[in-house]
Amino acid sequence: LYLAFLRAMARGTAANAATQAALAFAETRRDDEAIQCACLEILGRSGGGDPGLAVILNALTDGRTRIRMSAGRALAMLPTEATGPRLVAMLDQAPPDQRVGLVDVMADLGVTGALPALRQQLGTDNGELRRAAILALGRIGGMDAIPDLVGLLDDQPAETTAAAADALVAIPAPGTGAALAAAAGNASANTCAALLGVLARRLDTAQSNTVLAFATDPTKPAAVHLAAWNSIGALASAPLVSPAAAALATT
Repeated sequence: LYLAFLRAMARGTAANAATQAALAFAETRRDDEAIQCACLEILGRSGGGDPGLAVILNALTDGRTRIRMSAGRALAMLPTEATGPRLVAMLDQAPPDQRVGLVDVMADLGVTGALPALRQQLGTDNGELRRAAILALGRIGGMDAIPDLVGLLDDQPAETTAAAADALVAIPAPGTGAALAAAAGNASANTCAALLGVLARRLDTAQSNTVLAFATDPTKPAAVHLAAWNSIGALASAPLVSPAAAALATT
């Protein structure tokens, strides 16, 4: 009942009082996960203020999964203008085993101010952290992240190139396919082949004629031809594929 009362307070004009009460209650019941999670929710709803935000951020690195998840949901209730810089500062200071979770939270919240910090993580030796940073870069940066991600498609460990491809596939912006096709035209053979694979996975039928041009260009190496024909096969199974590409893929 007390927590329900605080939740009601957090939504109204008594938000500051709810923040103070939740902070005090959480302090006295540190070992009670249910209480901790409820207090984090109240802090998020009430706006938290600086003390509340500090508690929420600290909970992101708690050893208990349920509390970390509640902290993430609480952060989502707060403006990223307040939370973003603090998250970036935490990333710089956190041990490697905690950075993956922080990167995922930044991606979930769309913290655009985190892009420089994410780029710094691309060279880490921690494969899990590197993958998380690559995916977050794509989610937050969108088309602006394409040059960074394309640069990771060649002369990198397999898990890095796979993560970069996954990130490129997931970018939703309408102009992404055209930007990837343009990048393929100026890329090395390996990068070009990888980008053609990305276009296929995106089922980007608007680029089918461009892919066909790669498949039939005699100046391109065999690796590019193979990737282009594989892409045409995938695009031919998608709706609205160009008639030329569909015909060639079925011959």
